[in-house]
Amino acid sequence: MMEIALLHNVNHVSLKTLSANQNISLKFSEQIVRSLCRNGLLRSVRGSRGGYMLTKDPAKYTIGEILRITENSLISIDELAIGPLQKTSAYDSVTANFFRGLNEVIDRYVDSITLDDLAQVYQEQAANDYVI
Repeated sequence: MMEIALLHNVNHVSLKTLSANQNISLKFSEQIVRSLCRNGLLRSVRGSRGGYMLTKDPAKYTIGEILRITENSLISIDELAIGPLQKTSAYDSVTANFFRGLNEVIDRYVDSITLDDLAQVYQEQAANDYVI
C-alpha cells in the first residue's frame, strides 16, 4: 500500500512490480491485492498499462484499516490461547484484562497513523540516504 501511495499521483502500479519490489511471490501479492480491492482500498486498472491504484487519498487510510484487512486480526494474543476471556479464575481475569488493554493500545496506535504519514517518513529517510 505504501508503494502504491508513493506513486498515487503518477501512475498505476503493476502486480509484477509490486511483487518484485516487495520481494514476495506473485501469488501472495495477488491474494493481498484481491483482498484490498474487495474491501475498497485499491482499484484495478486493466490493460497493458494497467495496475493498481488507491481509491482515496493516502491521508484517508489508517494503518489499522489496512492491517485489519490484510491480517484479519490485530489482537496481541489469540483469544483461544487464554480461553474465551472469561473470568474463570483470578489469574484468567487478570490476564484477560491485561490483553484487552494491550489490544486497545494497539488499536489506538495503528488507527492514529495514516498511509500518508508512513509515505512521508519514507520519503524523508530516502532523501537523507542519498545526500552526497
